[in-house]
Amino acid sequence: MKRTLLGAAIAATLAAGSAQAVVFDLYNDINGYSGLGDELAGALVAPGSGIYIVPDSAEYVGNFDGSSPPPRDGEFFFIGEGDVPFDGLPEDGFEIPPPDGNGEFPPMPDGYGSAAFFYNLDFGDGITLPDGVLLTSGYADPPLSNTDSGFTGFASGLGDAGLDALLGAAGFMDTTWDSTVLSFDFTVDPGVNAISLDFIFGSEEYPEFADAFPDIAAIFVDGVNYAGFADGSLLSVRTSSITEGNFLDNTAGDYPIEYDGLTVPLTAVGLLDPDQVVHNIKIAISDTNDPVLDSGIFVANMTGLMLPGTSPDDPIMPIEGDDPSDGFDFIIDVGDAGVGIDPTQPIFIDPVVAVGYIYESSGPNFATVLLPDLPFGDDLYNVYGWNGSSFDFLGIAIAGSTFNLLDYDPAGYATFMIDGIELGNMLDPADPYAFVTGLTFVGGGSGIGLKMTPITQDYNPVPAPAVPALLLLGLGGLAWARRRRA
Repeated sequence: MKRTLLGAAIAATLAAGSAQAVVFDLYNDINGYSGLGDELAGALVAPGSGIYIVPDSAEYVGNFDGSSPPPRDGEFFFIGEGDVPFDGLPEDGFEIPPPDGNGEFPPMPDGYGSAAFFYNLDFGDGITLPDGVLLTSGYADPPLSNTDSGFTGFASGLGDAGLDALLGAAGFMDTTWDSTVLSFDFTVDPGVNAISLDFIFGSEEYPEFADAFPDIAAIFVDGVNYAGFADGSLLSVRTSSITEGNFLDNTAGDYPIEYDGLTVPLTAVGLLDPDQVVHNIKIAISDTNDPVLDSGIFVANMTGLMLPGTSPDDPIMPIEGDDPSDGFDFIIDVGDAGVGIDPTQPIFIDPVVAVGYIYESSGPNFATVLLPDLPFGDDLYNVYGWNGSSFDFLGIAIAGSTFNLLDYDPAGYATFMIDGIELGNMLDPADPYAFVTGLTFVGGGSGIGLKMTPITQDYNPVPAPAVPALLLLGLGGLAWARRRRA
């Protein structure tokens, strides 16, 4: 299929008298902004957020004054009639007719920019965001209806190494081309250990150019990307993302915005590096494999969080007043952006003690488990998966190392068990910090019920076997707590 470059940018026209129409204020010198990104950073951070921008730390890369982006060493250029030989693309190329036949970039309108402030964003069906910032791989004043399946503008003309690395890790040997990037440093109030941002991702590459041109966006916090779809996958235009239902189809113009595909509002939760006093955020979006067909990320409401469960030192505790005699009940939220989904970002919970535990989930199955290093014993635990009628031995987990349940069942386990806690540890069932466990899941969700039931045993010279006691626990018909932890 041929891809055609629009000859000129299309200006957005606001619906006259419509109080709900989103308004875009382009970030450029015509409007009196600095171009350094400090105004964008200030608009992104919510009042009273516990976040403080470090002065003069903001950096902005993108189209600011309407000038054309520079050529890219023979890769990013127009040659007149015929196909343009983009490096790395199929030999037959992609036809991109130059607008005037002389190889020049299309003219930019006055006030052109690849970033904008937005206000009153309401696309209907609950797709709303607080006022914030739009970063695009092209023109940041998109029409308020779907005017064209190939809406195109130009941003910086540059790629981004961080986005390239994400694509490579996902198995795509692709290169970003026309990025817009905002980054700045910040400090936080005492106790803040994470930040959250609300965002919507949209793209003109949807759906026909998925995988071939996987435009991408990311939100890096202290160097780690936390932006993703609700299932934790990469925020990019890929076939897998479409088939999993991560995009809303706007090709028929059901939503008042230009992009052919867009997401529902999502939230990125980024963990702050505890070893840093000054933190950094970088928000980036780019075309991939060519400089045409725009994508955009609407970002708003950057807020500091005091998030429990992000480290063994501050685990999520059982529901207040929970009776431990039938196990410990938790209510947790598995984050949209990988916290609790990404195996490197487990959620930590802690109940009481014993010689083992049974873990049960009312929501997504468990994917991995990280068990603590106790003072006494060999730091080895036996892991068992529930097959519906009994426990199957899976393997041996080493304290402090992630045990991957998906190696034994790609769907994960709704119920699994560990034992092998030596009696010599004398773990006190009343101590809420006795056995902190890190868990990740195969999917996300809110208000998920967890139960962690201790396998107890009297301390006597002839200890009773731990495993037969499991038969008394009644694994079916769990009564999950429905209220959230205060």
